[in-house]
Parts: sequence; C-alpha cells; structure tokens
Amino acid sequence: MDDTGPTPAIDDTREQLLAAAHRQFAARGFHGASISLIAGELELTKQALLYHFHRKEDLYREVLHRIAQRMFVTLRNNVAPFAPAAQRFEDAVMGVYAAMVDNPLDAKVLMHELLEHQRRDAPEDDWFFKAWIDKHVALLVEARGDHDRPNAEAVAQVYMLASAICYYAASGPVLVRFYGEGEFAAIEDAYERELRALVRRMIAGG
Repeated sequence: MDDTGPTPAIDDTREQLLAAAHRQFAARGFHGASISLIAGELELTKQALLYHFHRKEDLYREVLHRIAQRMFVTLRNNVAPFAPAAQRFEDAVMGVYAAMVDNPLDAKVLMHELLEHQRRDAPEDDWFFKAWIDKHVALLVEARGDHDRPNAEAVAQVYMLASAICYYAASGPVLVRFYGEGEFAAIEDAYERELRALVRRMIAGG
C-alpha cells in the first residue's frame, strides 16, 4: 500500500485554505489579506496554514494560478477550433464575460492584481494572465485578417474588454443595490448585448 501521498484530510484542509484565501484576496488584495485572517476564517492557527503554504506569496500564487487555469478552460470550452475566425474571437470574449459573472471573486482578485501590481518581482513564468491576453490578441488579429496593424492596438483593445468585463462582474452587488433585482436583470441583458456589439465593431476594424 502506497502511503506516501497526502491524506484526504490534508487535501481537504488545503482546499479549504485556498477557498478562504480566494475570498480574502478578492476582498482585500494581497497586502490587505493576512495569514491570520485567512487561517482565522477556518478557525485554524497561522502555523496550520504555514504547514500547507510556507509563505503568503505561495498561497497567493496558487490562487492566481487556479484562476488562470479556469480562464484557459473557459477559452478552450467556448472556442470551436474550426469556426470562422471572427466567431472564435466573439465566442472567446463572451465566454470570459459569462465566466466572470459566474465567478465574481475571480474578477475581484484579478482587479487587485492588475491595478495594484502586487507581484512586481514575480518571474516571467508567473505572469499567468499575459499568456491569456496574448491568446485573445492573436484571435482578434486573425479575426480582422489585418496583420499589418501595430500589435499594441490589439493589446489595448483586448485589455479594454477584459478590464470592462472584470469591473462589471465585480460590481454586480452595487448595481443591484442601486437599481434593484428587477432592473439589474434588464441591465445584465443590455450589458451583454452592448459587449457583443463592441466586439463585433472591433472585429470590423472600428
């Protein structure tokens, strides 16, 4: 019998810590979320957390890595490989939108990470979201069929879409408070339509 692997209890504690860290990093960012807060949410000691993750940086990196993995799974699941290029880009963006609305904590973590530049010393291999942005840039360039435009323009447009989606997904509860559940449902429908229209204008070169 192989007993060298982690026990189910250890795996379960690790997953609970990652879930708590996800919530704390979404609410407070890397610097605001302390080891004590994360461990305390589960009524664990700091030492128990450090047994699984030696540093807060290690925990944060794993949270970011998992978000990036989910984003790439979303991309793979929403983009048909043999669809027309314009359809692939539109499906990719709308897939991101649906995923972020369903997982607003991911959107909040990303906003903290991108706005606060919290891992400025991270190695290039840890720039998880650059690869995701570059993939969408390549899809946009292919959709337009115009490889002579400056790459910076496509990067700016993809980043504009991503930031707008994250901001909207993260601010849903505020819009509900402002306008109520019924009106928010109408806003959601309108936002999706406007986003799709913006994507199509970008593809057309607008």
